[in-house]
Amino acid sequence: MDDDDIGDICDENIVINSDVPKGFSPNGDGLNEFWILEDIDVMFPNNSVKIYNRSGELVFEQSPYLNEFNGVSNVGSSQKLPVGAYSYIIISGPRSASYYPASYVKKGWIYIKY
Repeated sequence: MDDDDIGDICDENIVINSDVPKGFSPNGDGLNEFWILEDIDVMFPNNSVKIYNRSGELVFEQSPYLNEFNGVSNVGSSQKLPVGAYSYIIISGPRSASYYPASYVKKGWIYIKY
């Protein structure tokens, strides 16, 4: 069930991550503390997310992604990442039901600002 109180199976256009957030601000104010990919865990429970710095070094990975990226690296160390742009790869994995969109790979960038 989603915000329109109609089960997702009845919705005409189910789109996952059509608008991947371009940035977030994990600064402790309670707003935009995490990079949220709406419903990825429901529609694609076997998804995978990788985030890279400008040098191409992997700084975060999670499989499945549980909307927990808050600007802290989980590869090599658990340090807060510097303000800046980072690239990502989202691999959806297989969909959990036939009425969800087909599997996909999406690449792009996000910006972290504290």
